[in-house]
Amino acid sequence: MTKVARVAARTGPNASPPVSGSDSLDGLRRPVARDVLCEEVAVDDAAVDFAVAAWREDGLWQVVLLPPSTGDTLEGLVNALRAQPGEGGVLGLVSVAEEFFVLVRVLGEEVRLLVSDIYAAEEWPLGLDALERLGVPSTEDDETEDPQPAGDLKVVDDFGVGVVELELLLDDDEMWPDEQLATIASRIGFGELFDAALEQLPD
Repeated sequence: MTKVARVAARTGPNASPPVSGSDSLDGLRRPVARDVLCEEVAVDDAAVDFAVAAWREDGLWQVVLLPPSTGDTLEGLVNALRAQPGEGGVLGLVSVAEEFFVLVRVLGEEVRLLVSDIYAAEEWPLGLDALERLGVPSTEDDETEDPQPAGDLKVVDDFGVGVVELELLLDDDEMWPDEQLATIASRIGFGELFDAALEQLPD
């Protein structure tokens, strides 16, 4: 069974109602312009599997499924997260093309990012935006394509998912992006709400 089929089995275009209840790995290579890469990526092919926002309100987690188009660009995603009422900031969990995920934490003007695989991210608009913001250089000339994360490994440290645990999760090449995000959600404390949000995905 493919990952898409699994998500559909577990789980509309509009944002759903909420379900209630820095260490850096930035690239070490010489920066290379991404203009050519950007021209080759079509926004219509953003292929966002899902975008979820989570925040705490009155001590309880709130989770909402955002429209997939929210994840077409980083700016659109950040704006959508800022629109949520989280007093302590909002966490965005986005799976793209069954290949990688982006974890975004927004608090006011502060935006913290973690990209699970820079090689996969370069193929998609949201990934390119995130890598640009992180200052990760192009991997176009790399000979190896072993998955490599980039960004803030302490992005959810204060929620109980530390750097070591996150690194182990990112190193597990047998897990799909949705499974990695589900694990993060579960460890933080809103796993069931995350699963309930994904159940609203169309078949």
